[in-house]
Amino acid sequence: MELSTAKKILKVAGILSIIEGIFVLILGLLAVFGSGYAAQNMPEMQTNPDYQTAAGVLIVGSIALIIGGIFTIVQGGFSVAASKNGKHAMTALVLAIITLVSSIYSNVRNFTSSGVTTSSVISLILSIIISLLICFAANTVRVAYKEGRDQ
Repeated sequence: MELSTAKKILKVAGILSIIEGIFVLILGLLAVFGSGYAAQNMPEMQTNPDYQTAAGVLIVGSIALIIGGIFTIVQGGFSVAASKNGKHAMTALVLAIITLVSSIYSNVRNFTSSGVTTSSVISLILSIIISLLICFAANTVRVAYKEGRDQ
């Protein structure tokens, strides 16, 4: 992969990751506040232990969603930074590998709980392709930076 192509891929993927992370962060915040509001104001939530457990699980899941959104924003930021300066390429590469592993894990877990569907297979394929593309691009920029071709 050429250095200019790798930088373009990192920039575009980074911007898209930042946008995705912002949406995930907003969704997580809405879910936390919505489930907290429901837990406080719905009479069923205050008397039924099953509803209380469900609200707790929803809040924990929403917090995990917020953390995932923040991670995606950070990954996007380092991808954009690596497209401008090769010294950030190693961090972008490590974050892309973490994203690749976590997306494979979450999709396989989804397969076992919900079964294999067309949308889950497409989601798995797209997440793997995008993560691998970022990995290859970040590695190209990292090698170029180490060799002094990208200062």
